[in-house]
Amino acid sequence: MKKLIQLVIVFILIANTSHSQTPTILPVATDEYCPLTEITFTVTVPGLNPNVTPSTNLPLVVRNAFNAVVATDGKTTTFQFIGKFNDVNIKQAFRVTYGQGLTYDFEFRKIKSLFYDNPHNDPPAQCQAFKAVQTSITAGFCQIVNNTISVVTAKWFTKDEGGDFCWGSIPTYEYQLPNGWSIGSNVSNGSNWIPGGTPVTVTSDATTGGVIKVRPVNSCNSNFVKGSELATINISRPAPTFSISPNGVEIQCGYAKTETFSVSMAGSTSCPVTYQWYLGPNNGWLDNNGSPAPTGTFTGPASITLTSLTANSNFSSIQVTPILGGVAQPTLTVPTTLKPMSLGIVGGSNSICDGTSSPYYLYNAPPNSSSYWGTTTVLPNYGASVVSVNSRYSSSTTLTKINSGVVNLTVSVTNQCYQTGTATRSNILVGGYTSTELLSGYTLAYPPCYTQGCTPSAVSNQLNSSGPYGITVYTGTAYTNCTNSLYLYNSGVSGGTWSIVSGSVASWSNSGGNYLQFYPNGGPGDYVRFRLTVNTSCGVVYYDIDFYPTQYNYSGYYMLAPNPVTSDLTVSVDENQLQKMNVIKSSDQDIREVVVIDKMGQEKYRQTAGKGTRQMRVNVSNLPTGYYVIRVYNGKDWKSLPFIKQ
Repeated sequence: MKKLIQLVIVFILIANTSHSQTPTILPVATDEYCPLTEITFTVTVPGLNPNVTPSTNLPLVVRNAFNAVVATDGKTTTFQFIGKFNDVNIKQAFRVTYGQGLTYDFEFRKIKSLFYDNPHNDPPAQCQAFKAVQTSITAGFCQIVNNTISVVTAKWFTKDEGGDFCWGSIPTYEYQLPNGWSIGSNVSNGSNWIPGGTPVTVTSDATTGGVIKVRPVNSCNSNFVKGSELATINISRPAPTFSISPNGVEIQCGYAKTETFSVSMAGSTSCPVTYQWYLGPNNGWLDNNGSPAPTGTFTGPASITLTSLTANSNFSSIQVTPILGGVAQPTLTVPTTLKPMSLGIVGGSNSICDGTSSPYYLYNAPPNSSSYWGTTTVLPNYGASVVSVNSRYSSSTTLTKINSGVVNLTVSVTNQCYQTGTATRSNILVGGYTSTELLSGYTLAYPPCYTQGCTPSAVSNQLNSSGPYGITVYTGTAYTNCTNSLYLYNSGVSGGTWSIVSGSVASWSNSGGNYLQFYPNGGPGDYVRFRLTVNTSCGVVYYDIDFYPTQYNYSGYYMLAPNPVTSDLTVSVDENQLQKMNVIKSSDQDIREVVVIDKMGQEKYRQTAGKGTRQMRVNVSNLPTGYYVIRVYNGKDWKSLPFIKQ
């Protein structure tokens, strides 16, 4: 019994050993396979009666098990079958059934199909992106050149086996080139694909650019021979650059100008170059033969010479388009502009005396231009007619005296290109007027101090004028208890002489027409008029200056600003003066009331304030121009300060 049990155990072990053997297949499942290709496989299974059926993703069984051979032990079978993989790069399996219902799947993961794209997982994963080694190549415009290009070797990819399941390599590719480019003897029409390996030499045509596309090609029997993955190489086709000179033309109306316009090319080319010029309609140009230049586009050499018409107001710009190998290059433009009209000076006399006329004319008047002469009365300021203008629309004119005064003579010119301009002869003196229209200057005095140890400060007042020129009355400020000085800036009166017309002074002196010094005689209200007489080329003119002397009163600690004034006058305590004189601040310095008095002693303004006021703003904008005194009351006594209203 014991021996029988041991024998059964041995048979069981033998049987189990036989069934635990793994089926084998040749060629092996880890090889690379072309799809749609019949393959004869040899299989050995640990059993009898084998049968093959499609399993994962259903590859095709063309012929089932044949040429079966049972081993001498009667327990293993070796047989063959013919299979064919589908054209898809995904795992496919054949299932072998043998013995008493035992099965085994042979799984194949390396099917050479381009049905699914490579997922492009770059290193460190295996599925590197399919791309060109060169991102761009250069082929000079109008040059036929060779460029060697290459791609990173493409790999096969099996879907659903992980993102980095790439294997093997794809050695064959095809190229889509711009029209006219070629690989060897294969010339592209711009859309066909040309086979080639990597690297490969591509030959350009003369002008076409664009992009080179590369894709892997399946050399197996496959419906998906060409993958959808593309590598691209950009093509740079730099062309020679063109420039034109001059870069701008300025034309003076009425004067013909000949100019040569030349196009220069930077760089070399083997292509023919032509030039299309365009001037446009009514362009204002003449060609070399003196005939009107073409109004439309015309083909010409790299430089042309044109002459401007003298009577045209619309000279067109110059445009040229280089045509390189039949391809238009950027258009070059030379802008043209009219030179601003240049006018000479108005010639003629600076003065017109009584009973005379004087001719005037324009130097360098533009040819074929029209003129209009006119005058503007400068003085007298009440707008009286001073001269009459003869021949307003001719190239010259004559002015005849009507009244004394000063005029500006203008001539407005329009040339044949409709440009306009104006020339002026200013300050023509008519009937004895001087070149000095209005006097400018100031009076200066050093009034005495009324406190012990104080230093007198100068009081300066601007000279003011009123009335028409020639009988103009000027008003100055003077003080009865000090020496007054008058200073004039005008050089035209430096040779004049002074005289007293009315009133009296204790003393006076002068130095030419620009300086007068006097000491008033009498008290406030004593009117004094000085006259400055000036000899001119047409006679004698004079200026009258009136003074209304006033008693200078120590203003205490008050000051005015600004002086002269146009609108707001500020009366305030001079805090700096208090500090210099070591005077303690007190209510005696308050500003409780102010009164404005004109030179005739009439009150023009009054304003009051409360205790402690040390500054007050007085609006004098409504007062007429002239000399005034503002009186300040501190609650005990009054102080007077003069000011001038402009």
